Amino acid sequence: MIYRGDEIVAVDESKFGTIETHALSDHRAEVVFHSWDADGVLNVSVEPETGDILVEPAAYSSRGGVLACRWNLPGLALGSEAGGPVLSGRQTAAR
Repeated sequence: MIYRGDEIVAVDESKFGTIETHALSDHRAEVVFHSWDADGVLNVSVEPETGDILVEPAAYSSRGGVLACRWNLPGLALGSEAGGPVLSGRQTAAR
């Protein structure tokens, strides 16, 4: 989570948190997290015809001042392209 003043707070298992994954179908899964700082769900699905991956994040924090919810995607191959509303619809290459 990104708060006012560019403060970044990791939402993971380090502060009394849990992370669970659930397969919803052959092409869709969700990651549910509960933490001291926030709760949320990350839905991940694959379009069978194109192989496109859709990532839909949602998070909630009772702490005021949230500016954004940022998701790190380690392991993307160099030169991969991604686009999304969090990037104003721009395509960007993995670096």
